[in-house]
Amino acid sequence: MRRSAAEWRLLPSRRQRWLNLAALGLVFLAVALQSLMTAFLAVPLLGLVFYRSCRLSVERIGVDADSWWVDMQGQKRQVVWRSGSQRLDDHLYLVWGFWPWQTLHLNKDSFISEDDFRRLKMALYGSL
Repeated sequence: MRRSAAEWRLLPSRRQRWLNLAALGLVFLAVALQSLMTAFLAVPLLGLVFYRSCRLSVERIGVDADSWWVDMQGQKRQVVWRSGSQRLDDHLYLVWGFWPWQTLHLNKDSFISEDDFRRLKMALYGSL
């Protein structure tokens, strides 16, 4: 199937940032209930994890005539979407490798407009 070239610029998702912060809070609460000293030692580590999870390593995603690609730190990498990718109404979870950092969590607010989100879903799946 021949595709037309397209490209989408990705923005940090506010929704995903709040979900990450909530998960971090739950982990901290669970650690704090176990031991107060462990909780104080874990705060810097959990803060670092939160900071790294908020950064967006993939800046753009696109498709050309024959393959999909992601732009990470100024370098385009060809990707093949693997099983485990999921499509929801307001969220896309795309997997291109084995490791957890080889995934994309894309919310509607990860794009400049909702139309860009719909165009990406159409390019990926051919239908909405």
